[in-house]
Amino acid sequence: NVSTNTNEETHLEVYDLNGKTVYSQTITTLVGNTNFMITDLDRIPAGMYFVKISQSDNTKIVKISKVNN
Repeated sequence: NVSTNTNEETHLEVYDLNGKTVYSQTITTLVGNTNFMITDLDRIPAGMYFVKISQSDNTKIVKISKVNN
């Protein structure tokens, strides 16, 4: 969940546990809370990853777990 006071670009980067970037995307977030789902991770194996969410003046890193269906 990302909260913003303006419409702005948000950069998403997914890193594996070794620090290698495995996914990168830029989206436009709208004023208020924006929920988003990263759906293009089919090509990476199941495991633990870090997602770096960057806006103009704010950066957040969250840990995610990817499971195969």
